[in-house]
Amino acid sequence: MIHAADGRLELTTFVRYDRSLGRWAWVPLSAVHRRLAPSVLTDAIARLDGRVTSQA
Repeated sequence: MIHAADGRLELTTFVRYDRSLGRWAWVPLSAVHRRLAPSVLTDAIARLDGRVTSQA
């Protein structure tokens, strides 16, 4: 889920394990996710800011 308010952008990730393999797979993947998610959000904000200023 993504929430934007007061100049902040928040990303919430919900993970459900239907099988034990999912839990074991998510452990290493979550570290990668936590490293990459902030830069993905920063890039999205920059792109959206560029669209807003180019339309004005």
